Amino acid sequence: MPDSLLYAVAITALVVSDVLLIVLGWYALRQRSPQPDMAPPEKLPQDLKALTFSVGMLGERLTRIESQLVRLQERNEQPAPSMEANHKAFEVAAKLADQGAEVEELIKLCGLTCGEAELIKLLHGGASRSTKAPLLG
Repeated sequence: MPDSLLYAVAITALVVSDVLLIVLGWYALRQRSPQPDMAPPEKLPQDLKALTFSVGMLGERLTRIESQLVRLQERNEQPAPSMEANHKAFEVAAKLADQGAEVEELIKLCGLTCGEAELIKLLHGGASRSTKAPLLG
């Protein structure tokens, strides 16, 4: 019996403390004055429209970003040009440069970039190479 009396006292104390907390919270809520920075009720529909518009714009932007991401993934999945084909193009460009071809010809005939063609011309410049001093002296 003493245990049941102890439980009853504990439960009663919990109920009383809960009621007291609810009453104090209600009292504090009634005493609190309205915040000066809160928008008056007539501005709330405008704010809601602005927020809805912003969310819509963010959704559109997210859709565009997703489509760009899909395009980039598709581009990355495309097989890169084979190294063998690139190697052949460089071999042909080196032979043409040995024969005196100009940078523009190497670009057009071998599909090289300007920098690649200039490097090939510098390394395999044919007659112009023999007039220059060797690089590794």
